[in-house]
Amino acid sequence: MPYLTAGVTENWLEYLFAMQDAGADAIEVGFPFSDPMLDGVTVQRSSDQALARGVTVASILRELHDVRDRVRVPLIAFIYSNLVFRPGPAAFCRQLADTGFSGLIVPDLPLDEAGGVEAAAAAAGIELTLLVAPVTPDDRLAEIVARSRGYIYAISHMGTTGERASLASSAATVAARIKAAQAVQFPQFAEASQPATTRAGQTSQVAQAGQVVQAGQVVQAGQVVQAGQVVQAGQAVQMVPASEAVQAGEAIDLAGAVQGSAGQMARAEVAGRAARAGEDRSALDPHGLTFGRAGGWVPVLVGFGISGVEQVAAAGRAGDGVVVGSALMRRVLEGATPLELGAEVAVLRGALDALDEEASADRTAYAEVSGDRR
Repeated sequence: MPYLTAGVTENWLEYLFAMQDAGADAIEVGFPFSDPMLDGVTVQRSSDQALARGVTVASILRELHDVRDRVRVPLIAFIYSNLVFRPGPAAFCRQLADTGFSGLIVPDLPLDEAGGVEAAAAAAGIELTLLVAPVTPDDRLAEIVARSRGYIYAISHMGTTGERASLASSAATVAARIKAAQAVQFPQFAEASQPATTRAGQTSQVAQAGQVVQAGQVVQAGQVVQAGQVVQAGQAVQMVPASEAVQAGEAIDLAGAVQGSAGQMARAEVAGRAARAGEDRSALDPHGLTFGRAGGWVPVLVGFGISGVEQVAAAGRAGDGVVVGSALMRRVLEGATPLELGAEVAVLRGALDALDEEASADRTAYAEVSGDRR
């Protein structure tokens, strides 16, 4: 998921479309703010540049509304609380939904004070994503896991956003803590959230009460596993693919089916869309951002200070996806064209796709070992 400061240049929407065409599954749109307490120098500079151009919340929403028919991926609003509370959470969340946004992050909103925004977002069909820091205590982490929608934002290190020479060691730790808390609250997904792939023709596994799916089994896209079904290795089963949206109130036999990790799930699950670069998703509901499945489980995206292929791959292995912001905004500030920025997003996307191939190869190799796997 790339980040883009809205209004940073006159043609900022062309950068958004370049990111989309390069394979971004969702785009985090930053609303410029005069006191971005969580952002480092690069994003601050991009915000200052946008504000100097006269950009406002209203102008951003208007520009995006005018091009919403061209947007094929979920948009996540990254915005500070002053800009939410000025019009009021209910009015602001309705504006987001009307513009085509699917999700919302308010980084300076304390969990204890998030109830009003949380309710307003839910009423407008907006997914409110909460953040977890390396120092978040266990009890607060459990509450965040229970309340976060869309995905959980894992802050890779203590400090502001900004590029780093290497991925902080705390990134893997905080992602693992979140996943451990999810396993406690949503045990039905604990096994399924282990490394697995969920695309057509790739291997996967399901561990759910009443059914057995052996490693190396081929999962067919567009099919459903029936509750209680026992599946042996190599059998083509019916299963909910990660790309299928679960609508509110929809009855499914296997809540959750298979989720991926190491970045696969986030890329397949974003908004329940079968979202590959260039696909036509204009007919899909732009307000239906549902990264996770029914039952409250959502993916973990690692962000803050991530740049370059190696760091993206490492963060992808730790979590279910990656947010890259400062590294891309630096290139915009340096004068990179939308085409050049899109090429960089495509390279980062390739690093995550390589993780899919690694996981698929590992599981295929396991399946080829002879012997009874019952």
